[in-house]
Amino acid sequence: MFLKGYNIGVLPAATDLSDYRFAAVNYTKTGYALATAGGLSDGVLQNNPE
Repeated sequence: MFLKGYNIGVLPAATDLSDYRFAAVNYTKTGYALATAGGLSDGVLQNNPE
């Protein structure tokens, strides 16, 4: 479900995700990291991080 006007803000990355736009990510103790293949994810990286 899309929530119009919903913005979660900027969240930290645990690793360099600059080459993984639109990849599934999980939130870890240190920030967001790539999700494992076949596992559940917390979201999708939608911006283009530097």
